[in-house]
Amino acid sequence: MTGHFLLQAALLGCTVDTVTLSVEQKAMVEERARDAGVSDRVRVHLCDYRELPESFKHQFDAFVCSEMIEVRALQDHVSFGIR
Repeated sequence: MTGHFLLQAALLGCTVDTVTLSVEQKAMVEERARDAGVSDRVRVHLCDYRELPESFKHQFDAFVCSEMIEVRALQDHVSFGIR
């Protein structure tokens, strides 16, 4: 389910920022956040994870990557923080 993990985090009280390249996925996650009553804690950014805004630097207490590791080539895992 698209956005399930971030919605669960928001329901627990976390403020969640997420990125996607898909306009449709962005709309779907925002709709699900509204339906779950957590739209005030969920921000969906339409951008490439390799080109995150400068304003993201030092702004987060934690970082979670889901549904991305399996699509990255093995040689790219080092730049993605995994070895």
